[in-house]
Amino acid sequence: MDGQLQQQENRPHGEARGGEEVGNGEVNPMVDEVANSASQGAEAEAGPLLEGMEQNGAHNSSTSFGTSNASSPPAPPPSLLSLAFLRLSRALTTLPSPAHLRVTLLTILAISPLMYIFASWADAFYLPQAGFPIRLILFVFVFPSFWEELFWRVLLNPHPDEPPSPLPPWLHTRLASLSSRITSLLSPLLSSLHSAFPSLRSSPLPREWLADPKVFYGVLSTSLYVLAHPFSAWMGRPAALRLFSHPGFLLCCVVLGSACLVVYRRTGSAWAAILVHWVAVSVWMCLGGRHQAPF
Repeated sequence: MDGQLQQQENRPHGEARGGEEVGNGEVNPMVDEVANSASQGAEAEAGPLLEGMEQNGAHNSSTSFGTSNASSPPAPPPSLLSLAFLRLSRALTTLPSPAHLRVTLLTILAISPLMYIFASWADAFYLPQAGFPIRLILFVFVFPSFWEELFWRVLLNPHPDEPPSPLPPWLHTRLASLSSRITSLLSPLLSSLHSAFPSLRSSPLPREWLADPKVFYGVLSTSLYVLAHPFSAWMGRPAALRLFSHPGFLLCCVVLGSACLVVYRRTGSAWAAILVHWVAVSVWMCLGGRHQAPF
């Protein structure tokens, strides 16, 4: 017994009990073989799983990449009914601010001399019957001021907050060529005006100004507004045909339609344009125009 104990105590200090380590950190060959076989089995079992996860991750990343880079289809343009409702709601819910009212007042003062000159040429006044017909003035607020501004300015022109739809390519090309010719014809006149009045802003007209959608729709709506007066008189109001077809009255329509359009573009409010129209027609009524008005 004493000999066996002495023999165990004389074993090397680095030998592990149970056969785990032998000597100075050397691994028992049997334990090493078992560990290697276990690790190889675990790798063999986990290999297909890891490969599948990598494939799924690559597929998901490629899918998300393709989705993020894929260009989304353009939104379809709104229907005419929805576009009309949108323009009316924006124009009628935009109330003129004090700055907008100043623009409106300055516009009325600016067009008043021209309107008076052209209307006098058309013999649109009848001063012996001048007065203040309050009921007629209230009526012309509804027609023609309110309804004509809603149709000719609001419905036929994009709202200032609305991006205008581009023109067809063929129309854009022709309008660009036409505007370039008009600009070439007006260049000497503009140069002389700039030299005579240096205080005027001398920024040149863009070569394709008529091809701008806002300019095109403005010119189109104002032209139709002017032509609608003699056409309506010819269709159903023969008593007003002489006045409505007179060049002086048509020039009044050009000035008034352009002024209302400018005010609407500057303010985005239909009420400002209606106010300009209402004041112009009311002054005409007060100066005896009610005896020649077709309403």
